[in-house]
Amino acid sequence: MDMVQFRGAEIYYSEAEILREIERNAMKIFSLKEKIHIRAQMDFTVKNNHVSGIGIRGIPLKDLPKEFGRLSNLEILFLDIAELSELPPSIGNLDLLQEFSLSQNKLTDIQESISHLRNLKKLILFNNHLEALPKSLKNLSSLEELYLNSNNFTYLPAAICEVSSLQVLSLNHNPLKTLPNSIGNLKNLRSLLAEECYIEKIPNSIGNLERLEVLGLDINKIKSIPNSIGNLRNIKRLYLSKNNLTEIPESIGSLINLKRLTLDNNNLKTIPKTIGNLNSLIVLNLDHNSLEYLPASIGNLTNLESITLNNNNLIELPASIGFLTSLKYLYLQNNNFDKIPEEIDNLKKFSQIII
Repeated sequence: MDMVQFRGAEIYYSEAEILREIERNAMKIFSLKEKIHIRAQMDFTVKNNHVSGIGIRGIPLKDLPKEFGRLSNLEILFLDIAELSELPPSIGNLDLLQEFSLSQNKLTDIQESISHLRNLKKLILFNNHLEALPKSLKNLSSLEELYLNSNNFTYLPAAICEVSSLQVLSLNHNPLKTLPNSIGNLKNLRSLLAEECYIEKIPNSIGNLERLEVLGLDINKIKSIPNSIGNLRNIKRLYLSKNNLTEIPESIGSLINLKRLTLDNNNLKTIPKTIGNLNSLIVLNLDHNSLEYLPASIGNLTNLESITLNNNNLIELPASIGFLTSLKYLYLQNNNFDKIPEEIDNLKKFSQIII
């Protein structure tokens, strides 16, 4: 096949023609780069005379050339804020594609042919109008990261829970209302984010995600946490702010690697004694609850650096608070304290106490 010069690079003629068609559509020319960045405006990269990366952002393409799939050596493809409402079927021919971003477009569905992208590791689809995904998505055997934030999903597509390679799943800002039991099939998942999704219940199968390190469920309608949460021994960050929780299971004490726990803006009156087992905890937020006391075991959290207790019904703090030798920040505003324990004077690393 013939080679041609295109914007400072020598590439195959057929590939140059596709880029030229995109330029005519965009009314803007490509810039040759060494690397494609997520905020690239109209860039491309070349490897071995083939187009290996394309980055387009903020340019109203509206559609792609039908022959786009002939760019079969593409490894990175970012098409963000491009007013795309559909993809050509040939997109499934991009056999080497590893990263694919389509954020902030007008997509209402995804081509079945996307399931042919067997080397795809990262797929970004947030801020579109998606309600479903093709069942064949389960064939993306290399997929590790999937971002579906700010779409119109009312349920989690079943195919997602069959992608066993998945490590990161982000679902924020979708009207899901529930997570299926099949979420527990994602045994390699390390991060699950489903914030502001109107979720009312966490399935028991959440406990199967034993490799999970981050669980974000802020701003939902969750009333209770299953005991199986205690199986998440590798979890480091657990976010449950702004829900309808009235209690926390004792099994939370099994989360020995937990470093950050946010439970603010719930309806908690008590905290289980087992919270004292969270020896790795650094940040604890219990703002805006109905707590009347803290268990004495709180004093076991010797790595705790910040505890926030504003806007509760606390009358006193346990004397064991004096054992929090790493504590730097203690927030106690809007409670019902008669006095603060003298043991607070033992806290040598204190930077700030707000009462």
